[in-house]
Amino acid sequence: MAEKDNSSGMLIIGIVLVMLVTAGFTYYIVKAAEQPSAIPNPGTNATTNMPTISVNGEAAKTVAPDILTIGFTVETTGASSSASQGGNSAAMEKIKSALLALGVKDSDIQTTYFSTQPQYNESCYDCPYPIPYYVDSYPTEGVSQAGQAVDKIVPPANPSDIVSVNEAVSGSASSPGSAPSGSGIAEPSIAPSPPVIYPYPCKTEQNCIIIGYTTTHTIQVMSSNTTSAGKLVAAATGVYNSTKVEYVYFSLSDQSRISNESELEALAAANAKAKAQGIASGVGTRLGPIISISTDYHPIYPVYAYTNPETMNSAMLPYEPPPTDIYPTQTQMSASITVVYALLPDDYHPITPY
Repeated sequence: MAEKDNSSGMLIIGIVLVMLVTAGFTYYIVKAAEQPSAIPNPGTNATTNMPTISVNGEAAKTVAPDILTIGFTVETTGASSSASQGGNSAAMEKIKSALLALGVKDSDIQTTYFSTQPQYNESCYDCPYPIPYYVDSYPTEGVSQAGQAVDKIVPPANPSDIVSVNEAVSGSASSPGSAPSGSGIAEPSIAPSPPVIYPYPCKTEQNCIIIGYTTTHTIQVMSSNTTSAGKLVAAATGVYNSTKVEYVYFSLSDQSRISNESELEALAAANAKAKAQGIASGVGTRLGPIISISTDYHPIYPVYAYTNPETMNSAMLPYEPPPTDIYPTQTQMSASITVVYALLPDDYHPITPY
């Protein structure tokens, strides 16, 4: 009898436990169904249905350059191309030795330009006759189209019969008939020999004589010692007086640039998040997941401390050496990032998967 009572008790307890578990599970399902369905769980692809906010974060800092770059040019002349190049090579060897003695690495000295060109006498570019006016009706040897220069000049039989451009434009020359349609230029008289187009400048085989050769050699020198610009310039010009300084500028090495860019991007991202949190709080919401991130690239340009006036496009100015004291100039770096956040209600609690 006692065994039957114990079995009945255990059965009742088991039934009660099953009922409690069932009631709890039912309650959980009902509460889950009461959660708002308009706001999806973060991390799903339904974030496009959420309201969003786009913010731009910015960061900037002043950075000291760690690379110095200088351009040197040596120009030499000689009776022959080999003599010109030999003199240039000797001058460059002196300059290179002086720079190496100041701690410049051999790998940091590179050639950026080299050329050897013939030099002609001054009369080579003097036009022997007035520049004639050419019309299609007068074919000229060596000219495929009107107005093109010939490779070889054949002087006319009577230079006085050739009408110059100035005479043709002013209309002072006597010419029968009318000018070509729309040209506004009078047609020249018929000359005993076909008119010739002289190239400009009038470089011909008849009056050009090679009087020598000029060799130009430009090197670029880089140094991590940004305060040594004055010493390097003095050394290069000291061993060869005719050395010209083409430019002096300061820049960042790749390692420094990448390091500073990473730091600025992190600061810009933090700035964007702080802005977004402030706006979300002000409108009674809070930040949800990040929808998108985009960054803007701000290139870092070298800072020039000197440029050879002769190489500037503005005017033909005489060469002037750079100042003795050249100091590095700091540069400004910046970064910006745009972040799009989803916005969630303050009372939003995501459903925890089970």
